[in-house]
Amino acid sequence: GKAGCVSDVMLVVDRSGSIGSTNWRQMVNYMKSRVTRTTFTDASGNRLGVVAYSTVSTIECRLQYSKSDLLNCIDGISYTRGWTNTAEGINDAGAELQSLSSSSRIRVIEVITDGESKLSQNDRQTTVRTRQAAAAQKAKGVVILAIGVGDGVNVDELKQMASEPTENHWTNLGRFDSLVRLSEAISGSCVPEIQGGSDRLWECKSSDASSTDDWCASNCYDADNKLVAACDPTSGSAVCRCPVDCEVGRWTSWSECSVTCGAGNMTKTRPVITPASGGGAACPTTQQVKPCRRRRCPQTPPTSCAGSQSIVCSSSGDPHVRTFTGKKSHPMGQGEYVLAVCGSFRVHACHE
Repeated sequence: GKAGCVSDVMLVVDRSGSIGSTNWRQMVNYMKSRVTRTTFTDASGNRLGVVAYSTVSTIECRLQYSKSDLLNCIDGISYTRGWTNTAEGINDAGAELQSLSSSSRIRVIEVITDGESKLSQNDRQTTVRTRQAAAAQKAKGVVILAIGVGDGVNVDELKQMASEPTENHWTNLGRFDSLVRLSEAISGSCVPEIQGGSDRLWECKSSDASSTDDWCASNCYDADNKLVAACDPTSGSAVCRCPVDCEVGRWTSWSECSVTCGAGNMTKTRPVITPASGGGAACPTTQQVKPCRRRRCPQTPPTSCAGSQSIVCSSSGDPHVRTFTGKKSHPMGQGEYVLAVCGSFRVHACHE
């Protein structure tokens, strides 16, 4: 019989030109997640290897059980671009299993691709060779998982690569972000498989039916990794009604003071990146204000006065200083000043 819950898994990873550098980093993170979520002991336990392919295929990481060596190896895999030679990737993975594994162990080839197998624009033969390569491995007792990701997936090719029962051995993820969910689902199985993978919604669209976020995708599943009713296509709606929390960006720097003199305010703001929807958490404050003070403002003479009075310099000395309450208007006779009573005014040269 086969060894108890241990397996030899070869990841066969597409690195063709259609993947793109950003999505390739997601693929690398997925491979590393598969390693970290796998329990390794010794040569008799779980082992994992990696084949990466585009126009040509290469065994990048030999089948092994050293977690640290595998992680280092995956970090060193380069993104090559090129065409999609899935057939050669499957053949290389099968050769590695043939060489280092045995029929007494669970053997798995896990293919991840973003498109149809082809080596030129009008190539129709490579997809045939891919199906033939998969059939040859399945005939040897190897389990094949066929995983599509991205917008250009050939669903028929995935189904024909997948082992039986087909519904548990193929899936179409959609966005590359959903690889995180895939790692969680596969790593929890003794024999790697995807329960209900063929019709599973890895991406839950938000209630506006136009965007997808990671939080919603994570929370549309229960603790057993099963779809909740709101995201189950059989419930009559394929739109996720999960609440989406508001997400805000970083604070700006404080603004300049709002005044050029005296007391004013300074403000800083942060943008709303994702508005709350479906009952999600409301946005936190997006503006803060604090007081500021500039230089003292110059005093402006009054433009009108409440009344007037006549003051006559009477003390001796020439000149001398007298302080009056009021505003100086103009001299009215020898030594006499008329003052409007509405402020403080100092007479500096008062002559009798």
